[in-house]
Amino acid sequence: MSTDPSPEQEVTIGTHNGFFHADDCLAVAALTMIYPKHKIIRSRDKQILSTCDFLVDVGGIYDEESNRFDHHFSNGPAYNDGLLMSSFGLVWQKFGEQICGLREIKENIQSSLVRPVDAADNGVAIHCRQRGAPEVNMLSLSAVLAVMNPGSIDQADDVFLEQVTWCRRLIGRFIDNSRQRIESREMVRHAFAYAEKKNTNFMELPGSMKWEEALYSLDRTHKIYFVVFPHNNQWYLRCVSRTPHSYTPRKRLPAEWAGLRDDEFSRVLGISDGVFCHHAAFVCAAKSRQSILKVAEMALSYTHVH
Repeated sequence: MSTDPSPEQEVTIGTHNGFFHADDCLAVAALTMIYPKHKIIRSRDKQILSTCDFLVDVGGIYDEESNRFDHHFSNGPAYNDGLLMSSFGLVWQKFGEQICGLREIKENIQSSLVRPVDAADNGVAIHCRQRGAPEVNMLSLSAVLAVMNPGSIDQADDVFLEQVTWCRRLIGRFIDNSRQRIESREMVRHAFAYAEKKNTNFMELPGSMKWEEALYSLDRTHKIYFVVFPHNNQWYLRCVSRTPHSYTPRKRLPAEWAGLRDDEFSRVLGISDGVFCHHAAFVCAAKSRQSILKVAEMALSYTHVH
């Protein structure tokens, strides 16, 4: 059984040369988060690659013990549900918890970032085109990174290093975002319990936070239509979507508020400090808590509920 290098050691990370994809960019980026002292080698020369401490997306071998993370062979590694893994998924499976510091964060990022990249790299379509607008398609992270390839393959090595740096920051933001959602749970739980006690359909939070995940796990009966919170010296009211990945709110703000701003918004709602209502009628703001609570009660009085 091999022993992984310590994070203090300088390591060599090998991957294929030529044009890059999301999985090799992200897999290499993940490894560099553990090993800040590193050298990245891009090659397909077996003799050169054999000297590397880690191989990613090249070499034709998957062996976690020897840190070989390729998936380009028949009957490659897969999740329990059958989704084939990319090099990013293989690296994350072994090192994700070490990178994140918490198993739950590792699993959150596996669902939100890693598996979509795995799917795209293995030819699995995960986005549906819109009816009536077939040319409109959701832009995936894999597509974005593919576009970053240079016009000349001779420049690919330098651009790859730039994308690894960007991907390292991206993974860091996903980690921070997941940690913030976890840290918000207790505040959301208290706010939801208070809303239930008051028998109201909106929830007030003490500040801007990642509330969605916690609320959906608590509010199984879709009782909460709006969330109220302060941010940057203003108070916001935001509609709660029907599902975590839906843009359709449980209850939309009145259509006649949509697009109003400042004095006009204030006049229509009968408050003195209105700021705006988004033209899609899913969020609005006022300068004071008193006003936004009044706005919440007014919005609840409208009968249109999804």
